[in-house]
Amino acid sequence: MRKKLLALGMSFLFGTTLIISGCGNSNDGNVSEPTVENTAAPAEDSQSSKENAKWKVGLTITDLTVPVWEDYANAVKKYGEQEGMYVNIVSPEGNAAEQISQMENFVTDGYDVIIVSAADNESMGQEAKKVTDEGVIVFSQGYEFDNYSAAMLEEKQVFGHHTAEMASKWIHEKFSDGKCKVIVAGNQTIPLMMERTEGIYNGLKEFAPNAEVVATVYGSNEEEFLPVMENAFTANPDVDMVISYCAGGALAAREAAKGMGMDSDDFGIFCTDCDDGVADALYNDDLIRGALSMGGGDYMAKAVVETLVKMLNGEDYDKVINFPEIEVYKDDVLEQADALGYTVQSAK
Repeated sequence: MRKKLLALGMSFLFGTTLIISGCGNSNDGNVSEPTVENTAAPAEDSQSSKENAKWKVGLTITDLTVPVWEDYANAVKKYGEQEGMYVNIVSPEGNAAEQISQMENFVTDGYDVIIVSAADNESMGQEAKKVTDEGVIVFSQGYEFDNYSAAMLEEKQVFGHHTAEMASKWIHEKFSDGKCKVIVAGNQTIPLMMERTEGIYNGLKEFAPNAEVVATVYGSNEEEFLPVMENAFTANPDVDMVISYCAGGALAAREAAKGMGMDSDDFGIFCTDCDDGVADALYNDDLIRGALSMGGGDYMAKAVVETLVKMLNGEDYDKVINFPEIEVYKDDVLEQADALGYTVQSAK
């Protein structure tokens, strides 16, 4: 089977239909039939769907509390079912050993495909070798590890670096000497997200060398970021900008800034990822000034399902799909929302 390498661009991804880091259900490592709403209850008629499916697909997402991954999981289920797939969604809640157990149970239960957003790249690479030796396709979602069958990958630091470049343009528009104070919303638990955070630092050094990072706060979703962001604002009331590695950090920064009376035309937030909340804030010019979209959950899922169908049918396929880099601002947020599958509530 011939496998090709493709850098995924907008033109490849299906015309106009088209977002990384959340929690799911896992107790004893058994493969359950949960929905993405973190419940162990099986979906209605799930057993008959499983028995009648053309292919069985297991989806283990490290973190389902982030909206983009919840959107992605739901969209994989939607598009997969259209192709005759039974899709079972689970989460190890960031526990690598639990995720390995989920993989083993998928294999034991006769699954054809396992889509993995890995909690630990090294151990997943070893497990992927065992799973593929059993004839099961392993699709890596976002995180590169050894022995995957195909993947949608993020290049190290690229998205953080690009986001910092977007923020730097705003800095130079607002501050003639480029001097300002910045808080970085980063990640210190997931290797790829740590790389993205490092990309923010490096991008600022390159594009806005006079900007000063006065604090870094850490989290994986809006709920985790909010209290630490409030603390950072209290310690740095004269901060000018927040740059976040994810949408959750940006939304927490917006809420904290507004709650502390810091919202003004001279305060800006930029982030990697764009979800419904970020898109709505952009539309309203509500402190979030720009976002770097990686395509949207629906957008990503459609690409992945189309690739899996080709693999399962023995057709040629693109082994590696790179995420797109799509800048989204107030001026084009509605256009991008239509293309990428976001919902801008304020525009309804």
